[in-house]
Amino acid sequence: MKYIFRFYNERRLVLGNFFSLGLLQLTNYLIPLLIIPYVIRVIGMDRFGLVSIAQAIAIFAGVVVDYGYNLTSTREISLNRNDMSRVQEIAGITLCGKLILFLISLGLLLVASFLFPQVWEERVLYLAGFSLVVGQFLFPVWLFQGLERMQYITLFNAVAKVVSLVLIFILIRGTDDYELVIPCLAAGLIIMSILSYYVLYMRYGIKLKMPELHQVMLSLRQGFPVFTSNVSVALYSTTTILMLGFFSSNTVVGYYSTAEKIMMVPRQVAGIFSQAIYPQLCQIAGQGWQSIKAFWSSWMPILLAVVVIVVTCIFLFAEKITLLLAGESISQVSELIQILMLVPLAVSFNVYSYLTLLAFDFRSQVVKVMLPLALVNLVLNAILSYTFGAVGTAWSLVITEVLIALFLYFILQRSISKFTSI
Repeated sequence: MKYIFRFYNERRLVLGNFFSLGLLQLTNYLIPLLIIPYVIRVIGMDRFGLVSIAQAIAIFAGVVVDYGYNLTSTREISLNRNDMSRVQEIAGITLCGKLILFLISLGLLLVASFLFPQVWEERVLYLAGFSLVVGQFLFPVWLFQGLERMQYITLFNAVAKVVSLVLIFILIRGTDDYELVIPCLAAGLIIMSILSYYVLYMRYGIKLKMPELHQVMLSLRQGFPVFTSNVSVALYSTTTILMLGFFSSNTVVGYYSTAEKIMMVPRQVAGIFSQAIYPQLCQIAGQGWQSIKAFWSSWMPILLAVVVIVVTCIFLFAEKITLLLAGESISQVSELIQILMLVPLAVSFNVYSYLTLLAFDFRSQVVKVMLPLALVNLVLNAILSYTFGAVGTAWSLVITEVLIALFLYFILQRSISKFTSI
């Protein structure tokens, strides 16, 4: 018992962050899982697949707009949290950088709507879907994370999801309402984003400072390796749906999207863990490799145990989960869920290498792994999706995640000697 109390006291901040972020991600995925059965029944699986394609485009644009600031700005704020003037400067630089990227992304979508007939036919859906990017752009997750005040993220996000849930049930009443699904999901986040800046000002006195253009451009140059890494991940995680939509029907896309949303539940366990420990990991990195190694020896067994338990439960009850979500037993969805359960396991193994490399600011090493494998996935996904449909898409994602875990570990082992000299 004494050991348990000591373990908690030594790690209470990380545990607090983990549970706060856990509640955050629980609302992120529990409420959508409550929404999915209703939406599928109202608009149908075919239109649900179409909405999923628009959502995938918005998510990819959101990754571009985030530009890795959720890691780079979090790191900078964590290291300068006692200097509020510097924190305000970083916040201003980050928001201006994200605004530039948002306008570029919106411009590209408008150009695509004129160039591609498929996009033009559903231009209202895709433009409405961009409301999700607005919410991602505004919500200062990176600022709360750097200050290690994740409880605010949890609260705002939970309220946002409840607002979205209510709007879905009020506004989505028939098949023609499919264009409103994504704006309903985004509305709560936009409202809470605005409120979050008020709280940051009232609680911490944080005012946004207008930065110099050269500061913004410098942040974009410095964050480019992380951006490349994140875009690489987004290429193989979001283009899976786009590629499948090119080779298959919207209904098949709906099947895959349903299974993918279930896969994201255990995958986000690793995501929550990463976000919770990353600020402290950046500080511990200054103490050297041995401190990092001791830190991981305490936390990795816990992460792997939790992921294995969740994955096993979902694998065993895949058929019942499908029945609950789709309203009928669809063998294709159950099979896809079971295949995709391999993804969270691979992601959990690459967390160790990925975060360690970033904490030591070895961003270029991460890019050397992520970008080539993202390109490999595009080719692999095209071949397997064309040949085997949604099952091929699922296996292309599994293979890519396994390769990433292996190559990141290999790069980390080669870099250990450099860490010890820091």
